[in-house]
Amino acid sequence: MATAKSKGTKIELVRDASAAVVNLTSINNRSQGFLTAFPYGGQFPNASNLNTPDPALGIAVGSQGYVALKDGKFNVYSYGITDLVIDVAGYFTGSSAALSNDGLFVPVAPFRMLDTREASNVPSCFKAGRIRSGGVIPVSVAGRGGIPANNVYAVAANVALTQTSGGGWARLWAAGGAEPETTSINSGFTDHTVANHAATKVGAAGIAVRTAGAMHIVVDVTGYFVGSAADAVADVECTPSENQKTQSETLAAEVTALTNAERAAVGVAPVTPLALLADAAMLHALDQVEVRCATGHLTHIGLDGSRAGDRIERAGLWPRGWGENLGCGQTTAQQIVEGWMNSPGHKKNLLHPSWTHVGVYVLHYKTAPGPQAGWDGFYWVQNFAQTPCLMEDLACQL
Repeated sequence: MATAKSKGTKIELVRDASAAVVNLTSINNRSQGFLTAFPYGGQFPNASNLNTPDPALGIAVGSQGYVALKDGKFNVYSYGITDLVIDVAGYFTGSSAALSNDGLFVPVAPFRMLDTREASNVPSCFKAGRIRSGGVIPVSVAGRGGIPANNVYAVAANVALTQTSGGGWARLWAAGGAEPETTSINSGFTDHTVANHAATKVGAAGIAVRTAGAMHIVVDVTGYFVGSAADAVADVECTPSENQKTQSETLAAEVTALTNAERAAVGVAPVTPLALLADAAMLHALDQVEVRCATGHLTHIGLDGSRAGDRIERAGLWPRGWGENLGCGQTTAQQIVEGWMNSPGHKKNLLHPSWTHVGVYVLHYKTAPGPQAGWDGFYWVQNFAQTPCLMEDLACQL
């Protein structure tokens, strides 16, 4: 098997490729039905690659499989009206290809390479738990489950999603290689369990998995294709699971601990962390980091004219009082809290006896877009509130 090259909207295969590895995805279908891929100009077979669900579900479904080619083409028949996405993952060479073992498929007994539900079956950088939305996990394949330590070009796997947070997707690609825009499998709703076949190239670090939507993911490898692994062109990411704190979450917790230590030193009651206050802080951090943090201009006024109280309400809270501290450039929690304590206005806010709750968001702007490219630091937002309640609790607001 070889990997297809994308050129604009055209998929480039070798001239006499005998078959293609295709993933068909149905979106916005108007009726239940099915999709069938078959050789160009060939007789329509009594078979289907993908069955489309009840349109009332409003979900995208996909299925990967192999389809024979004629003149480098294949047909897709749709029984029912649907939007269709076709992703080509690779192809099988034809009769004119030079004799070689490269591309030879070698089946193995199914072997579970990844199961995010089990502590014993995740990489060392990842603690068992659901993958965060947008998260990435590297999966080592060399020397595991019958897969050789070298001369492996791609693997064939069954990929399953479960305990999903809602509609989303997962993609597999060569770890360290260029990440594609295609998806390998789609989830349609909360607590959806769904599986699909995926043939994917292998990189020096194995394969990588990214998700859109929080979910558990299981990867069972069923065989491999002989050949050289893909060259590394990018760092291999590893995103903490929902059961781990990210670097930003760790710094936020340290800021809260240091804040409460300063409050205790002057006899003021501690503030309790509240996730919705951190959400409000995040709104301002994301709003400000691209435009203002890079220029050293800090303001409590959002680009839309909002103040901290407005953002707290947008996050779903009704505060009886609120305050906000900002910082940009400091690299540790100790630095930012010391800076606030050395500023009369920030210190007054941090030690205010009326505050009962706090939310802190820390944005690492090295990885954020904008004019601060090349900088390495953090944008800090600390929101305080006095006995906040949920916006839908109207009695609380009286």
